Amino acid sequence: MSRPLYAGTFERVTLAGDAPEALRQLGRVLEQLTPRQALICAPPPAGRDEWDIARSDSQSPSNGSIARTQDNFPPVSGPALFAMDFDTGEFPGALLAKICEVGSISAALASVFSELKNAAALIRNSVSAGVAFQGRKPNQTGQHRYFIVANGADIADFASRLADRLMLAGFLWGKITKTGTVLERTLFDLNASSDSGRLFFEADPIISDRRLAPVARPPKIIQGGMLDTSLLPPLTEDEKRELAARIADLKRSLSAEADAVRRAYEDKRVAELISRGRDPESARRSVIGALDRHDLPRDWDIHFDDNSTATVAEILENPSSFDRKTCADPFEPDYNGGRALAMVLGRHKPFAIQSFAHGGIDYTLSLAEQYFDELPDEPEHEAHATTETVTPESFHGLDIVRGLVDPAALPVRKWLIAPRLPIGDVAQCVGEPGISKSTFALRDALIVATGREDILRGRDQTGAPIGQERLHSAGAVIVYNAEDRLEEMRRRLAAAQRHYGVAAADMKHPIVLWSGVDQASLKIMHRPDNRSPLKRAPGADLLMATIRQFQAALVVLDPQISLTAGSVENSNDDADALLQELARMASNLHCAIAVVHHTSKQSRQAAGDMGAGRGGFAAVGKVRSAYTIVHVTGGAEDERSWGVTREDELIRLDYSKISHDRKPAVPQIFRRESVPVGNGTGIGSAKPAILFEADPFAALQQQGDRAPVLLLVDLRQFADREKTKQADSGEAQRIAQIVTDIMGDQDQISLRDVAAAVGERLRAEGLTRATSRQDIDGKIVSALGGGGVTVEQAGRSVCVMMRKMSSGPKAPWMILRKMVVSEGSK
Repeated sequence: MSRPLYAGTFERVTLAGDAPEALRQLGRVLEQLTPRQALICAPPPAGRDEWDIARSDSQSPSNGSIARTQDNFPPVSGPALFAMDFDTGEFPGALLAKICEVGSISAALASVFSELKNAAALIRNSVSAGVAFQGRKPNQTGQHRYFIVANGADIADFASRLADRLMLAGFLWGKITKTGTVLERTLFDLNASSDSGRLFFEADPIISDRRLAPVARPPKIIQGGMLDTSLLPPLTEDEKRELAARIADLKRSLSAEADAVRRAYEDKRVAELISRGRDPESARRSVIGALDRHDLPRDWDIHFDDNSTATVAEILENPSSFDRKTCADPFEPDYNGGRALAMVLGRHKPFAIQSFAHGGIDYTLSLAEQYFDELPDEPEHEAHATTETVTPESFHGLDIVRGLVDPAALPVRKWLIAPRLPIGDVAQCVGEPGISKSTFALRDALIVATGREDILRGRDQTGAPIGQERLHSAGAVIVYNAEDRLEEMRRRLAAAQRHYGVAAADMKHPIVLWSGVDQASLKIMHRPDNRSPLKRAPGADLLMATIRQFQAALVVLDPQISLTAGSVENSNDDADALLQELARMASNLHCAIAVVHHTSKQSRQAAGDMGAGRGGFAAVGKVRSAYTIVHVTGGAEDERSWGVTREDELIRLDYSKISHDRKPAVPQIFRRESVPVGNGTGIGSAKPAILFEADPFAALQQQGDRAPVLLLVDLRQFADREKTKQADSGEAQRIAQIVTDIMGDQDQISLRDVAAAVGERLRAEGLTRATSRQDIDGKIVSALGGGGVTVEQAGRSVCVMMRKMSSGPKAPWMILRKMVVSEGSK
């Protein structure tokens, strides 16, 4: 393609009919593509059928221009187009022999997922098969297969599950890269097949050599139906362990060959650096560092798509001029033709190169050098002066204001979660041990990693948001916990994902769980001896490297006391040193850092008390946001009007300090609930009595573990609690009677199915004049919410109530009816 990937237009193509017909229409589209066109299997945003292509830093959706990003081309919920990319050219002989045993690639796929045999498909040889030497057969090692799947949101996870199943079944091989890394592979390209925004090039090749001739690549339609990817289960824990062992055995079997490839690559790169004047030892260190950490030294050449070349040092001299410039992979410049494969990110530190080689590699550019302060040039005659004149302008971090600051030139603040987690600053969460601070931190992690604001804000009985906090951006998260094992952290996260209805496709960014119990604890500052102040510890470099590696937007450090070695807890100087180091880190790496801190004495556990944390009070001055988590007892002044007690098991979040926004006056209230992790085997054919009898271990195996989650609670429900009780004998009871009459013999029914009939009865009996579905739904939910309403039905007492069967944002309201059993009749 002669045009860059950020010029041109996106055009929507609509496929209609059943799966075979939709694929036939797709085949006609593929045959009409030109060499300047490609296919994306996800549609562009709604609102228009044609969009201008723009770079991500200059897109303007309101003006009709968007970038090719995951946000603009997300997976489709519902029927969607799924493409699989195959290339048998590098398959080893053993893998080809195994494919022959089962008959074909199609048979191999069906051997692990039989639904593929019944699915409609479009099969077409790849572009490389569209050309051959005159009189010879084409090289047909590449192929694309297209399916219509029932739910596009499952595509990425399905591709991963399918790859796991194939590798476990023996369709596993190892690819040795030119740098000597062994990558596990299977029959199809997992990375290309998982990305909804991937470009698939289908146009016929341009032939300029007279010895070559075009070869037809007609699309082949396989009859069948829509592919339901949800029918393919994930690996069990035992299967995961078996697959991990097979991959480890594969890598061991190829280690000698891979080591030889790496040594040859190292020697070649070292020789190149020596030829430029580097001493051999320094050159060897640079190459090894680049291969081990993907951190490119200053004199590493980068080859750009415009045929120019620049060293890393030249890029760092003026990074903004190279921003978004496309290039070859830094390690393998000839990978996949060496063009449009990688891109320089030169707008913000850390400056880097993002490559799509081998599924994706992020390279940093001489990382250590980026974090030295830039010093101004000084005239040579001043360099040897016996005295030094220092001016404020020479200091990094100062701005000399001699007039009015132009507010129009100031960027708005950046937030992860407003007003609690500002980007580039440190926040502190203070609470007594066991108050659910770690559970709250994992909730924040899940919100930021998924971008699910519905988890952050909750929903009241009418579906309206409860919380006042807002999610501004999403990203990767690092959660360090010095007190929990990694296994326990996984349990809590699994329980939260399950309870909040998080699907695999929702995990847009990774959550890095880091346990200080399973390995050496993380120390940011340490005291070398009793007479020295706290100094930066190696753990600070480790944390910064991890943040850069994952491009983390949020870092949770739990608890604060674990982050130093040799510190004095009540020392203001020590608290200042730790929080100052974390503040610099947050600012330099453009992330939010949340530090979890324990309270001191019981008398300092008041809600919103900035001094509640243990140790030196200086910590409060260094953080830009501070908040407390305490129990709701009903005894605090504002709690007395809520009608709550400690038995309600509520906790409250109060904002102690908000430097960058208005401090909310109203706390956020949460209910802590213990929910299933989902790791039980289930009762199966065993007697349910085993859960209550002599074998507690067997019972736990069947039930599985439980872990805590936090649910945002609407304060208004407490104020209305007494009114709701009183309404049971009034309007709410009349509504409940109408609903149970319409339910007939059904004890569970969707609100959607009966809302129209209930609304008609409500209007007929003068209980409402509303006609809109939203108003009717709200009235029913309000009347039957909470504990429900008791009425008579067919000579028995029943409780009619509203429930959501899951916590997802679109979970439907269900009406449940349960018989009320008196104590004497149990």
